[in-house]
Amino acid sequence: MRFRARQILMAVAGWVFLLVGVVGLFVPILQGIIFILIGLSILSKSSRRVRRLLDPLRARFPASFHRAEGFKHGMIDRLQAMWAKIVQWVTL
Repeated sequence: MRFRARQILMAVAGWVFLLVGVVGLFVPILQGIIFILIGLSILSKSSRRVRRLLDPLRARFPASFHRAEGFKHGMIDRLQAMWAKIVQWVTL
């Protein structure tokens, strides 16, 4: 049950980052490419197709992927902390 909830949360987070990235391509304030890479990186954990798409991009743009990975890990930590607080609040 907990593993399935994490998979769903990660899929939702990945798609949200992708959507923000697409919006960021047209809005000058947001870094659209970074958000797209983060979303694809999150989705690549569960999708072979996304992983195959990312391999050539990762080789071509290693600095962007390095920045996106750092941001992704920070965001995953925040999402896990938020999820733990929600679970704790619900069980009290």
